[in-house]
Amino acid sequence: MHRIRTPLVRGENEVSVRIFEGEWEVTNPAERQYNAQARREDIMMALADIRNILIRVQYIEGDGIDTAITDINMDSATSSNTGRAKAAFVEECTCPRGYTGDSCESCARGFIRQPGSYLGVCSEDIEPCPPGTYGDPSRGIGCKPCACPLSGNSITCELGPDNYPICNCPVGYIGRRCEQCDSYNGFSGDARFPPNSPRGCRRSECSEAGSRSIYPQSSGTCDCKRYVTGPRCDQCAKDSFFLSSQNENGCIKCFCMGITKDCRSSDLYRDTIQTSFPGNSAQGFTLVKKTDDQFEKIEPIVDASSRELYFDNFDTEVYYWAVSPAYLFDKVTSYGGNLTYSIRYTPSPGGMSSKNSAADVEIRSENRITLYHFSKQTIEPEQTVTVTVPLLEQHWQGEFGHPTDREQLLQALADISGIYIKATYTTSTSRASLISVSMDTATGLNNGRPKALEVEDCQCPLGYSGTSCEDCSPGYKRTDDGIYLRLCEPCECNGHSDDCDPESGVCRNCRGNRAGDHCENCAPGYFLTPDNRCDRQEGSCDERGTSRSYGGQCRCKTNVEGQSCDTCRPGFFHLSADNDYGCSQCYCSGVTSVCQSSTLFMEEVPAAVLDNNHGFTLSDGSSTVIRDGFRIYPGESGLGYNKMSRRNSRRLFWSLPSRLTGDKVLSYGGTLKFAQRYSTFSVDSEPISDQDVIIIGNGKSIFYTFEEPLDRETLRESSVKISEEKEWRILDQTAGNPLATREDILKVLSNVDHILVRASLASNIDETFIGSVSLETASQNPDMTRADQIEVCRCPSEYRGTSCQNCAENHYRDSDNTCKRCPCEHGRGCTFINYEVRCNCDPGWTGNLCDEQVNPTSDDSVTDEPPSEPLIRLGISVSPEGHIPEGTRVTLTCTADSNSAEPIRIVWSKERGRLPRVIDDNNGRLTIINAHPSDSGVYLCTANTRSASETKSVIVMVDETQSIRPSIRIHPSNTIEVLEGGDIWIQCITTGYPLPDIEWFRIDGRSFNEQAEITGGNIRITSALKSDQGEYECRATNQAGQDTQRVVVNVQAQDTDIGQLSIVPRDINAIARQTITITCQLEPPSYSYTLHWRRNDRRDFPRRATDNNGQLNQGYRAK
Repeated sequence: MHRIRTPLVRGENEVSVRIFEGEWEVTNPAERQYNAQARREDIMMALADIRNILIRVQYIEGDGIDTAITDINMDSATSSNTGRAKAAFVEECTCPRGYTGDSCESCARGFIRQPGSYLGVCSEDIEPCPPGTYGDPSRGIGCKPCACPLSGNSITCELGPDNYPICNCPVGYIGRRCEQCDSYNGFSGDARFPPNSPRGCRRSECSEAGSRSIYPQSSGTCDCKRYVTGPRCDQCAKDSFFLSSQNENGCIKCFCMGITKDCRSSDLYRDTIQTSFPGNSAQGFTLVKKTDDQFEKIEPIVDASSRELYFDNFDTEVYYWAVSPAYLFDKVTSYGGNLTYSIRYTPSPGGMSSKNSAADVEIRSENRITLYHFSKQTIEPEQTVTVTVPLLEQHWQGEFGHPTDREQLLQALADISGIYIKATYTTSTSRASLISVSMDTATGLNNGRPKALEVEDCQCPLGYSGTSCEDCSPGYKRTDDGIYLRLCEPCECNGHSDDCDPESGVCRNCRGNRAGDHCENCAPGYFLTPDNRCDRQEGSCDERGTSRSYGGQCRCKTNVEGQSCDTCRPGFFHLSADNDYGCSQCYCSGVTSVCQSSTLFMEEVPAAVLDNNHGFTLSDGSSTVIRDGFRIYPGESGLGYNKMSRRNSRRLFWSLPSRLTGDKVLSYGGTLKFAQRYSTFSVDSEPISDQDVIIIGNGKSIFYTFEEPLDRETLRESSVKISEEKEWRILDQTAGNPLATREDILKVLSNVDHILVRASLASNIDETFIGSVSLETASQNPDMTRADQIEVCRCPSEYRGTSCQNCAENHYRDSDNTCKRCPCEHGRGCTFINYEVRCNCDPGWTGNLCDEQVNPTSDDSVTDEPPSEPLIRLGISVSPEGHIPEGTRVTLTCTADSNSAEPIRIVWSKERGRLPRVIDDNNGRLTIINAHPSDSGVYLCTANTRSASETKSVIVMVDETQSIRPSIRIHPSNTIEVLEGGDIWIQCITTGYPLPDIEWFRIDGRSFNEQAEITGGNIRITSALKSDQGEYECRATNQAGQDTQRVVVNVQAQDTDIGQLSIVPRDINAIARQTITITCQLEPPSYSYTLHWRRNDRRDFPRRATDNNGQLNQGYRAK
């Protein structure tokens, strides 16, 4: 906006406005809150896409005034010489890949605009996978056919966060692979059969979940449970949600902290916090002694060998394990999940006679609520016992044994101050141990786990946030009024701030040089003027925002303003002396520029390695992914891979577990830590220079390289801060791998696909190791360091998240990367797949937009008219039946019969796919070898004659199975004796699933005999040498673990002084059936020895022949 400085006069006026900074103002109340002078970047962004130019024509109020505007022209620049001055202020930029235009204001061909700072970011427009396939070409994950077992509607799927497919199920089916009937919406049956089958998932007359019987009453109506309604009892009553057959009332009443009654089931997915103790850290857990309802903290001992916490110096009081802060604060989304722990205790001699009656678990809340759980499970002494406690009200008690209701439990979960797990079960205890703890939570990331339908999602009024409206929104604080958690009201900051502590109400980020709990005072160095402004005192410059001062004037850093350089410019936050520019720019995913520093704290999130369920993989960045064959080092909370010698030609990276991926905006400014080492037997091994850490997300990759290489056999503990303060670079060789900006890093962190840590640290290495991995992320734990660098943005209504990185509830992300409201008529929440919006429908509605009403009787109408007799009759079966474990041998049998004498040809095929690894006997029998989950689907048997054809289908469902740890047996024995020059034959016989990789090693590190033949688990050495003597180890490895067995080989040298063999007689001429005797003698017989005979042609002796220590009946050559 430009304001004419010289007033216009009656008559003709000529106005000239220069398009340059200093001449224009920005007016955008939603972001700036006041008019401000337009910067060069503001003007450039407006010029990049002019929609309208408005020129004021009326300057005097009143009627009968004629105005006219003529001779409008605007300067522009052209490449041709017009004879006028050069356009010196028009920049001509060298644009990076994906951008074009003089100021890089447009996206190049093949790129599309996505939200970001200024005009946004140009990202490559990569064609998504077509329907019926899954993958992510933007991340190099190719498109693969969906392995969804159902026929009919379920032909599409999408890539889950674990890079495995999630099927899009037809109505009535749920689950990752549509393996369950949707009982929530009244469907029952056998999910192995398709929707058009009478045995598939179908609606019953009365909902199994919502009615007391699936059959109508004598009146013809269904008998609904307490909080259920609808003709079929398949809808939750008003102010209730989550229809479940497990709930005696059918649905759960909305609580929403008493603020509203409008709620429904959340769209979150179950997640888990878990802790164990592999190293020397207690992971924030402590032991407490309870005395008169007070807790005295005691530091436990970490036993790294048994991976547990323990204590062994008890008195007669009751002791509890206190969980770490990761389990505390707001855990409303844990409702309906489980708290699980494993413990062990040893009573003192005779102590079993005096068991205490204290609660097994206590939950204490800042909301002045204490809940108790008394387990019905017997805790046997000297045994590791695992206890699971449901986080549902019926499993908890209040004070004095009063039953707990849902309202009390949710209030307690809204702000947990402590969870205490009983350690001592007798008044006299010798030792108590804590092995592991886990607690279910919920996440918005589709991780393939079930939805957290028990968690309510409330429609909170203005000023409230959280799934149960348990928090005050930014700009609001708690009052002293209210039934449950007290009400929320706007911050009282005298108009100088709209940010305050939600609990205390103390104002933060006061503007106008103000300070005080309510911004009522002037900040230090300022005084109050008569017009109620705070002016700077002479010589007071804020060191955080001042670059230098002279003549009593403060010279502000680039992103700072104000007389004392104490205020971040609009669009910036976090004034810091450590920042060369004074303040950081608000990222906010490009949808707003109003933000402030968070009030959170940085806390380490470890990626513990205890067993084979660690989540680490090895990848070469393209197609090769190694998921098993690792060696676990639980004492170091790490793992190694000792087959690097086979893969030294490839760059391998450790891919960190999925709990460190996803939305990691709260890890900005945090530190990634890990320990590494490698070993090699090669003298030619040299360190390799490469990217050490790569973070991939949102179609962009950033990397960090350490300055110093890692030496062999050296354990290095590395750490890198995820911030532009470190030299993170964008992985884009075409642009020269430029430095990553704050915007680049936050864009990647908003949706992290992979965190890769280099495993190929040198050439010719044998084993690589990683351990002690952790990533700092912001949490509510006040014992940690403030996370001031985390921004909290004031997002438009379509967005949520601290950086507006997610779409709000009932919104979806469109192809242009903006969030839009779901267009669902009778549903809430939707997904956007393959350029198509699909709504989550309310019960009784279907269709992509939930605009088609389901007819309860149409699904169940089954005609009684008998089908016509087919010309060919088919019989089809699969063995084994039902859900088939991975790795099983599956046999499908198809038999055909016809009334005609024409020959029948049987052909097997797979619906929407090719047959996997099969054996087809061309006579109706099809065998799948080592079945894999991708082999799931509908298999078709087609029988043909010259005059007829008939097809019948069968469903095969292959489930992923738990891996079985290898087991080894050595044959022939654990010790082998052989003479020099003899043969060595050893077998390593293994079991396990998947089939283990088998390797042989010499314990002394020496190489194998060149004559040795090693095939699979067998070693064969002909003409053994004395150097072959030693201890050999067979090692079998798969993703479930490892087993080793050793065998000792003793090679006895041929003694030159053993003596002289003689044979009597030397020559024999015998006739048939004549009995002959040949004697082999050793002279002199000075020590114990054994003589035996063999045929030179290695054939067996005749049955009547005998060999008695050198005396042979029959004629043979002596050995």
